[in-house]
Amino acid sequence: MTLFGNKKMKFILILFLNVVFIFNPVNSLENKILIKINNEIITYLDILDEMNYLKAFNKNIRSLEEKQIYEIAKKSLVRDKIKSIEILRYVDKIEVNQKYINKIIKLTQEKIGTNSENEFKNYIKNFNLNLSKIETKISIEALWNELIISKYSKKIKIDESNIKNKLLAKDNKFIKKYLLSEILFAVDKNNDINTKFSEIKDSIDKVGFENTSLIYSISDSSKVGGKLGWVNENSLSKKIKLILKNLKIGDLTNPITTPGGLLILKIKDIELTKKKLDLKKEMKDMIMLEKNNQLNQYSNIYFKKISRNTEVNEL
Repeated sequence: MTLFGNKKMKFILILFLNVVFIFNPVNSLENKILIKINNEIITYLDILDEMNYLKAFNKNIRSLEEKQIYEIAKKSLVRDKIKSIEILRYVDKIEVNQKYINKIIKLTQEKIGTNSENEFKNYIKNFNLNLSKIETKISIEALWNELIISKYSKKIKIDESNIKNKLLAKDNKFIKKYLLSEILFAVDKNNDINTKFSEIKDSIDKVGFENTSLIYSISDSSKVGGKLGWVNENSLSKKIKLILKNLKIGDLTNPITTPGGLLILKIKDIELTKKKLDLKKEMKDMIMLEKNNQLNQYSNIYFKKISRNTEVNEL
C-alpha cells in the first residue's frame, strides 16, 4: 500500500531507513496494563515480548541484567506506540508493501547469519517470536520514515558546489573515513550536562558503548547500538570534523549540541585510502548521506515535538 497520497517509498535513503531492528524479559501469567499512552495501552506481556525481540536481534543486550533489558524494552515500546499514534493520523492502518517487508527481512536474515526463511523462522521461534511481530516493527519504522520524508523533504538543503569542492580538494590524496557510533541524549531540568555525561561514561565503562546507547540514547540508532557506520569526513560539519580530528580510535567526544539533543560520538576505527576520485559516485554518495543526516535530525526533532503532546502514564 502506498502512503501519504502518491508518495513512493524512498528506498534510496538506505542509511535513513537502515535503523529498524533490535528489541524483548521474565515470566508471568498476569497480563497487567502498565502504561497508558493517550488511549493506547502497554501490558506486562507486551514488554516481555519486546524483550525477546531485543534479545533476538541484538546479541550485546543479552549481557545486561534483566531489569535493564526490561527498561530498554519499555522505552522502545513507548517510542513505537507514540510513532504509531502519529502515523495513524495520516493512514488507516499500519501496513506497507509486502515486497518491502520481505526485503528488510532478507537483510535481517543475512545479518544474523540464517541462510533460509525456514532457518530464520526457527531462529525467532527460539525467542517466542513470530513473523507478524517483526513485520509490524518494520512497518512502523518504514511509515515513520516516510512521514518524515513527506513533511521535511522540501526543507532539505544540499550545497552540491561545496561538496564538489571538498571532493576535488581530496583528489589523488588520502580520503579519511570514520567508523562512528552515537549516543544522543537530552538533559532533564534537574540534571545538568556534566552529571548526565558522567553517568553515561560510567555506563559505557560497565556495559559498553552499544548497550549504553540502548539505555540512554533517544535516537533511533539506539536500536542498533548507536552504530552509524563508515562516514566520510567530508560529509561532517566543520564543528564535528574539527572535534574528531584531534581524537584517536576508541575515543569519545564530549557532548556536542545539535538540534535534536546532545550528541556523543565514538570513533571505532579510522580508514585512510588513496585512490583516484570517482567524482560522480562520490557526489551521489555524499548527497545521499547529507540528506539522511538532515532527515534523521528532523526525525528526532519531530519525535520530541509530538512526545510533548502525548500523554504517557505509568499505572
